[in-house]
Amino acid sequence: KNKTLLCLRHFKHLYRQYGRLLVINLVERRDHEKRIGNEYKSLFDLLVKTSRQTQNSQQSSMNHLNERDFIWFDYHEQSRTIKNFSAEQFVQKLFIENVQYPIKERLHQQGFFTWMNGSKYSTQKGVFRMNCIDCLDRTNNVQLAIGSNVLSMQLQALRKQCNSYYILDGLRGIWVKNGDHISRIYTGTGALGQKSKVSMSRWHQ
Repeated sequence: KNKTLLCLRHFKHLYRQYGRLLVINLVERRDHEKRIGNEYKSLFDLLVKTSRQTQNSQQSSMNHLNERDFIWFDYHEQSRTIKNFSAEQFVQKLFIENVQYPIKERLHQQGFFTWMNGSKYSTQKGVFRMNCIDCLDRTNNVQLAIGSNVLSMQLQALRKQCNSYYILDGLRGIWVKNGDHISRIYTGTGALGQKSKVSMSRWHQ
């Protein structure tokens, strides 16, 4: 009962703070991770049921919540189906661009904050909530792919000529280094899913 109340409280806070969520569950569908994933899915289903019961209440901040807001993407299982791809390429191909998942749609729905010529041009209307077991390699790789897609959209929205390749390459370098440092702090070893040494020379040019 306590975990259910805590989960509901947590998600209500996220909805009030950030707007609509897309929940991305990256754990495996087997062994001990499956149990965690199933429990998480059950709690989310309860959250959907609760939101529908309060749908007519103006105080509810989760009126648009539905089953499609939860995606279970077994990262390890999916990674075994494709070869000779980098972690970012694999996520882009099998997750971001996969019509089975509403990622592209949500990226455009959520949008991003833009300030141009002294005024607010657009606002962000939601976030992706990701979870895994250690929240290191799997989480970092998926977040990098999503972040790269959002950055590309931001660069297009600015309507200014720039070399997007070098900017995106800089983002990847920063992201990989950050993930590597977090992994070392958390586990004592570098990140496994990305190269731990990334040249940043292009970013500084």
